[in-house]
Amino acid sequence: MFINHPVFVVISWICSVFFCLVINRRKAKKIILSSLILCFAIAFFNGIMNPIGNTVLFVWLNNRNFTMEALFYGAVIGANFASIMIWFSCYNIVMTNDKFMYLFSKFAQSTTLILSMILRLVPNLEKKTKTIINARNCIGKTSYRGSIKDKIHSSMEVLSILTSCALEDAVITADSMRSRGYVSKGRTNYTIYSKTLRDKVVKSIFIVLALLVFPCIINGGISVKYMPEIIFPKADIFTIIAVISYFIFLFIPTAIEIVEEITWHILKSKI
Repeated sequence: MFINHPVFVVISWICSVFFCLVINRRKAKKIILSSLILCFAIAFFNGIMNPIGNTVLFVWLNNRNFTMEALFYGAVIGANFASIMIWFSCYNIVMTNDKFMYLFSKFAQSTTLILSMILRLVPNLEKKTKTIINARNCIGKTSYRGSIKDKIHSSMEVLSILTSCALEDAVITADSMRSRGYVSKGRTNYTIYSKTLRDKVVKSIFIVLALLVFPCIINGGISVKYMPEIIFPKADIFTIIAVISYFIFLFIPTAIEIVEEITWHILKSKI
């Protein structure tokens, strides 16, 4: 999120697209298309709103310049946002509540529980909203017909029901966790996960690759100047190492998924 160097941004976007295609084939096209629309929209509006730049592509309303520098900077920011959006869509698939609890419950049990509830809040509310609207449609209280006043009134009723459901679910969850002895001393956890040698090796590789990027950051290798002209920092050995490490760092999840899928197909063929 903090690196706006075009090379790093493009690598992040490409790796996020590959990972999304591997783990979420059904919705991958929709997510990637949405990210591209976001990227183009940010690039275009930045070019319109920001007249700073030496290379004028054309002049429009009230002699306002549309510059290449503003367009390029908007494209970089848009691609950055797009890659972040795709990465988080992948995160929502990979990181389930039980995984999140397994990783962090030993260190901060109450905080982990609250964060877990927050992370699943939006998907749960979305499902409940659809259920409430469908139930109201079945009894004739649709929110798509009538005057604007009726629609607003119907929407407020849905919001009121949804708020009540959310508060009730929170109370039920809190009571349930308390009755199970959550955060009490001597409590043991059951989990289907366990740390293996592969996990430790992959974690070590991630740490090493991340550390290899920092010399480039400290040396100013990612500091690109966009206004009023585009000036890239001079590429050196630190930049080359950082680019390669960054690519490997982001491509590891995709590689792991591909290897596991190939292994699974081989095992299925032997049955």
